[in-house]
Amino acid sequence: MLKIYDAKMNDIGVEDKKIVHQKGLWHKVFGGVLYNPKLKTVYFQTIYPKESYTFEREDYIDFAVGGHIEDNESVEEAGIREIREELGFDIDKNDWSFLGIRVCKADPSESYRIREFQYFYALKIDKELKDLDFSKSDGEVKSIIEVDIDEYLGLLTKEANEIKANEMLLDRDTRKGKYLSDIKLTQNRIVPDYFNDKSILEKTGLDADSQVKMFIQLTQLAGHPVIYDILPQTGRFSKIVLTTPECARWFDINALIEELCK
Repeated sequence: MLKIYDAKMNDIGVEDKKIVHQKGLWHKVFGGVLYNPKLKTVYFQTIYPKESYTFEREDYIDFAVGGHIEDNESVEEAGIREIREELGFDIDKNDWSFLGIRVCKADPSESYRIREFQYFYALKIDKELKDLDFSKSDGEVKSIIEVDIDEYLGLLTKEANEIKANEMLLDRDTRKGKYLSDIKLTQNRIVPDYFNDKSILEKTGLDADSQVKMFIQLTQLAGHPVIYDILPQTGRFSKIVLTTPECARWFDINALIEELCK
């Protein structure tokens, strides 16, 4: 069972998970961005087909940890459970950094509607993918993919069409891993909604590029000479930027405007 909310995050009751997605009811989820600051790498997961999905999901990559927050759980309790289920090991709470809340609205099918308040945390690890043990994870995750942070940002911003990555394939039953190095990762493996926020598109009629332009213009009006590409929607520095400033990329607003308006 999940707690459900109105669009302003006011608690309005409890509902079965299946009904929540059928009706498109707002609820909370935990999301974990797994990263290694020494290697400057970030990690993603692919999943095996789910019976709960009433649509055909492409073989997208997604954040390494993610799942619903049950009605009897706190955000942190859900995070501990999801990390254990999907990765098979614990991550010390001192290595969690709260990033912010992402509001997600998407309709993969008429019978599966997503209305989520996504609580995202950066989860720090100190091992390479090939040295991680996923043997105690559940059978949901099909593989974990390791990529260079800067190269992935280039793929996300469409500066590159493909990049190299490493992948750990996990057997659904035994959870035995098979390590593959230097696989090709292309833009079509990224969830389309990460390129374009459908809820903003519906409300403003602005596509992804226009949304960026509008954000930059609003930033200019607020008197900021630069912006950063880590959670700009929060309007503040996240803890991960404050503690690990090298993970943030800075942009000159005038240069961005000039580039976007070409």
